[in-house]
Amino acid sequence: MKKNIVCKLSLDGSPSSEFSGMCSSLASVNEGILIWNEKEKPAWDMFYEYSPDILVCLDKDLSKAISSATNEYKNTKVVVFGTNFDPEFRVDLVCDKEIDDSSQSMRLLPSANIVDFNHSSAKHKDGYATEVLILEEKLNEIMNAMHQFNMKIFSLKDRVYHQNYIGTIDPKKLPVAVSSCNVFADLSGNSDMICNVMAMKIPCLSATNCFIDSEYMPIPADLEDFMNYLRTLLYKEEFAKKHTAKCYDYILSNYTYFHRASELYEKLGYDEFSKESLDAIKNYL
Repeated sequence: MKKNIVCKLSLDGSPSSEFSGMCSSLASVNEGILIWNEKEKPAWDMFYEYSPDILVCLDKDLSKAISSATNEYKNTKVVVFGTNFDPEFRVDLVCDKEIDDSSQSMRLLPSANIVDFNHSSAKHKDGYATEVLILEEKLNEIMNAMHQFNMKIFSLKDRVYHQNYIGTIDPKKLPVAVSSCNVFADLSGNSDMICNVMAMKIPCLSATNCFIDSEYMPIPADLEDFMNYLRTLLYKEEFAKKHTAKCYDYILSNYTYFHRASELYEKLGYDEFSKESLDAIKNYL
């Protein structure tokens, strides 16, 4: 028997890769979730009609109306992403990147969203083809040292003032863009994006000291180091192929939102769904 899971849309439409990744994985394991917009349906109406087993929302979207409803619907487990909410509200699990792990909290690790960022559905497109693909929201001095490479720079919302800047890109088109490059270069530590790229079997290099063990992501000592690593991934095909396969196995074994969903289910006491979450990964291999 599946659970009634409700994921609340943010009232201001602000994005959260962690929230989106978790909701997508929960939907896949649970065979569907309800995406709820409080502007269109008041909290009491949603609870009365759907009687959720699990409600997931961002901290800033945990309203007084929800808190009031959960006082009556005591079986609903409330999961909140972030720690900036009224402590008087009842919350069963708090999820955040900067939090101690406990029975009522869950520290979020970087993860690949292999449902929405499914590498099997991403097809190479000539319009995105490039040696190096960069996704950043502001100019980074490393960009100015990369003129030797065929390079395309995209952003999600803010203009980047560089001659290789192409423009903003719809997040839904990111898998296609990534599949069309030879190497993805991360310049500012976008951990979830690194996981997504590695899960697509695309070589990835980060200029920051990121979370991944140096066996899978070398730590450049300086700009020259970064450039040498980049040349290796671009021009030593056999090495790049083996390294990318190793990174793919590492991410799919440890860092996907199915792993995070498994932990969430376990902390809420749904052990059977915790195991199903990990089993679901093979549907995206």
